Amino acid sequence: MPILGVIASSTRQGLSTNSFESIATATITSGGSGGNVVFNSIPQTYKHLRIHLLSGGTTGFSNGINMFINGDFTNANYWNNALGTTGTGGLYDEPPQNLPYIGIFGGTNGNLSSYVCDILNYSTTNRKKITRTMGGFVDGGTSYMFNQSMAPVTSTSAITSLAFQGGGVIDFRENCRIALYGIKG
Repeated sequence: MPILGVIASSTRQGLSTNSFESIATATITSGGSGGNVVFNSIPQTYKHLRIHLLSGGTTGFSNGINMFINGDFTNANYWNNALGTTGTGGLYDEPPQNLPYIGIFGGTNGNLSSYVCDILNYSTTNRKKITRTMGGFVDGGTSYMFNQSMAPVTSTSAITSLAFQGGGVIDFRENCRIALYGIKG
């Protein structure tokens, strides 16, 4: 019986080397910039989207980063839950809630958090979209992991714009970066 991992890693046939393409990138050049990053007119030519976030807030890590889809800023239209570890080795499991939460800002000591978020089947119009996010940060030598999923609960529309905002009363600080990529099917 073949071992699939060995076979998959030993062949190059049929593998595409250009299936991951940059669509847009935003870099915050000055802290406290209002906390908004928006990508409009997202092309519908990919199967999935991937977002890379390098983020930090102006007031510490206890506040989240929200991702709004297609200009819908109504929290009740989103659903998410999160599972992660705390800096002391404990686990946490946030109950499902109506928030467009995608991650947590980095710690208060100047570190940035890093997240990768996939939006699956973003251009389809016959079903709701699903996101999956994984990331974390280090704060004063203590690491935090974060893994969650989120879904807009009311729309099957194709995703054409994404807006990122600091949750609560915080803004993105200088040198934060959000990059949007398209993944071909």
